[in-house]
Amino acid sequence: MKIGVTGMIGSGKSFVCRLLQQKGYPVLDADKQVHDLYRSCLPLRERIAEEFGPESLTLDGVNRAFFSNLIFQNNSARIQLENLVYPYLTESVRSFFVKYPNETCFLEAAVLSRSSSIVEMLDAIWVVKTDERCQKQRLLDRGMTENEIANRIQNQQGMLQELQKFGKNLRFIDNSGEKEDVYLQLSELLTFMGA
Repeated sequence: MKIGVTGMIGSGKSFVCRLLQQKGYPVLDADKQVHDLYRSCLPLRERIAEEFGPESLTLDGVNRAFFSNLIFQNNSARIQLENLVYPYLTESVRSFFVKYPNETCFLEAAVLSRSSSIVEMLDAIWVVKTDERCQKQRLLDRGMTENEIANRIQNQQGMLQELQKFGKNLRFIDNSGEKEDVYLQLSELLTFMGA
């Protein structure tokens, strides 16, 4: 079984995925995979340099400051970058799932709904959610500014509605309370899914 784990920034999806890894489940972090591609995939790096200029790249990947300023001011630039990286990410995800043909495995992805080819590979999607107060405090604790938080949240608006269009089995994990509540929800979900 192939399950996507998603949620708004600050919802706690990485926490949920760490728990899954501790239980022995294979988990691919799509965000980390994208950064690996930015660093090591030469065809992708060449395409990014062609589209955005050589200043968009560093030796370790992409110029985060360059793209952070560009993407949050220009939505078409975000879409342009995603269109470049998603074909490579899709192949990485497919290869990951092929390695575990008979196991339940998980894909952690912040904006899962933006890649229909990846969503089509999934049997179910788990959405981690939290209340607005918890979300904002977690992001402030990470050192983000109020403006950065507002930009990130705005960038992910409508995610749930987009996911519902795919007709996948959606399940929710509420991460607004104590960690023990998440442990319990996770155990119940894994039992329900037969994982």
